[in-house]
Amino acid sequence: MKKEFDILHQLPKNLNLLSYNEIQKAFPKPTLIHLEGKRKEPLFVSTCLHGNEDVGFETLKKLQIYLKSHLLPRSLSLFIGNVEAASLGLRRKDQQKDYNRIWCNDPSPEGLMATEITEIMKNKNVFASIDLHNNTGKNPLYACINKLDRPFLHLASLFSNNIVFFDNPNTCQSMAFASLCPSVTLECGQTGNAYGPEKAFEFIVDVLHLENLEPSEKSIHDLNIFQTLGRISVEGTQSISFGDNLGEIDFPHELELWNFKHVKANTLLAKTKSDKDLLFVRDECHIDITSKYLRVEKRDGTQYFFLFFCVPAMLTSNLDIIHKDCLGYIMKTLSLN
Repeated sequence: MKKEFDILHQLPKNLNLLSYNEIQKAFPKPTLIHLEGKRKEPLFVSTCLHGNEDVGFETLKKLQIYLKSHLLPRSLSLFIGNVEAASLGLRRKDQQKDYNRIWCNDPSPEGLMATEITEIMKNKNVFASIDLHNNTGKNPLYACINKLDRPFLHLASLFSNNIVFFDNPNTCQSMAFASLCPSVTLECGQTGNAYGPEKAFEFIVDVLHLENLEPSEKSIHDLNIFQTLGRISVEGTQSISFGDNLGEIDFPHELELWNFKHVKANTLLAKTKSDKDLLFVRDECHIDITSKYLRVEKRDGTQYFFLFFCVPAMLTSNLDIIHKDCLGYIMKTLSLN
């Protein structure tokens, strides 16, 4: 069977000369790169799992410049994922699997690739795993972890004081690697920003220099830890608007400003004149929990959806993301005491 990914032992030359939509000039297909460093147990970094997120490619450019004058203190393995979608600026092509949903017993060619890469890194005794992402909507930089163990918290805290804990879906890259080593997903702001790649690059260099991931003296009380409770989806309509009442369902134009802020109870999330069920909240097991987080009120032929007290994240006005993924997430603050 034709191999689904390439394996290299050095970065292609002159990445800085390429724009993101030219990524296949450097990586014609998904590519795993092994770079040897002083310590053998490698840091693993996955990038471009979603093709509309450029932070990974921009971070690679910074790493290439860094490596011209620095030796690696630790081996580094890099995975460049959905380059085909990246060349088109798409999260994924319509016929493709989501490259961040293929990492647990997925029988597709992409899933078999992910399984093989996971096994390769297991055999290399991977030190830590970093998955680089942009996100939609106006969010602060934050890190996601899948275990509340102290090495995971310590790793995440080196990137941001804002940490989100989730343990589903188990098909994402960070979840698969959490059984091998401390793993973290970095959410580096919206695509196209300059500070996200810079922060990701600095974080990777810092982790490469670590001898171990034993927690520092930094107290967990200094961290803002959240837990994902539900995923908000819009279903059954393509007609969505923001603040102008032109769509079948209408959301506030300031929606994205609520991310990572405590939203008061009875905050209006949406309204629609349709009698159809268009707005849902589902938990990690895909169980409908809409009534736990949304209060529906009907008057004068209009349905109004009010939020209960919560902390939203990744709320977005990007219609493509809403249709292909979701509107956003509902979280709560989490205390480890």
